Amino acid sequence: MDLSDFSSLSTSDQVDPFTSDPVNQRQIYHHTIGLKRGTESGQLAGWRDGYQTGLKQGATISSELGYYEGFARSWISIMENNLIKCASHERKLSITKSLLDLCMTFPNRSSSIKQDDDVQGKLTKIRLKYRQACSMFSGVTSESRTTSISRFPGPSWNDSEPTLENSKPTDIYF
Repeated sequence: MDLSDFSSLSTSDQVDPFTSDPVNQRQIYHHTIGLKRGTESGQLAGWRDGYQTGLKQGATISSELGYYEGFARSWISIMENNLIKCASHERKLSITKSLLDLCMTFPNRSSSIKQDDDVQGKLTKIRLKYRQACSMFSGVTSESRTTSISRFPGPSWNDSEPTLENSKPTDIYF
């Protein structure tokens, strides 16, 4: 018999010896069921891990932004009350107000983030503006943020880890 004898058969006439065997059909069936269940389980576990990671990262970023905002508000208050007078007073005030404006325009709700928003880019601009503001004031370094936070530790995320046992993606509120 020649291979050309089989080429004349249509696809409906050809019989696959692997799918016609009942043992192989059962194996394919169980493989399909396992794949479906594994995919569903993996998606749920991935959603939970992603949610918890998002909570931690969001808390870290909001803490950082809160620090920058407090820094800016404090220095603006000091400069507007004329407690510090120097030649570059207006420039310092302008840069510090610019830092505060950047902090205030940063999206703080998931609903306020637009599709084309570059959140990481905005955060980078805020960090750079903070460094610029720190360089304007003598005795203030951008590294002072980490030392001041480590001296006054707040509540740890490990103490009050959010549980996701009964939550669904629609239950998330920001």
